[in-house]
Amino acid sequence: MSRPIIQFSILFLLILIMSSCKPSPRFAEFTDEQLIDILFDASLANTVAENYPVGEREELREKYMGQIAEIHKLEPIVLDSIINYVHFEGDRFVTISDSLESRLKKTLEEHK
Repeated sequence: MSRPIIQFSILFLLILIMSSCKPSPRFAEFTDEQLIDILFDASLANTVAENYPVGEREELREKYMGQIAEIHKLEPIVLDSIINYVHFEGDRFVTISDSLESRLKKTLEEHK
């Protein structure tokens, strides 16, 4: 085989391999319902923390987030990533955000 044919074959093979490696979506290991549960708990914790004096809020928020991570069997960094990433993802997280908002409104109405 000539050198250009070998180079073309290698290039073609690399392109084929790279195109077949499709990355899985972020947080694919979680169902939408699991993410809604996690975000719901985090939202409630933030709301509760906001009702405390300013100097106590951050410590309380960290304590709550630690408990939420433990309840959902997550590393704290994964919990932080979920909370931060929800604002940047496309269609999946629009649906999750809508469901979360509905659930929060329903909970607030039930506890008035």
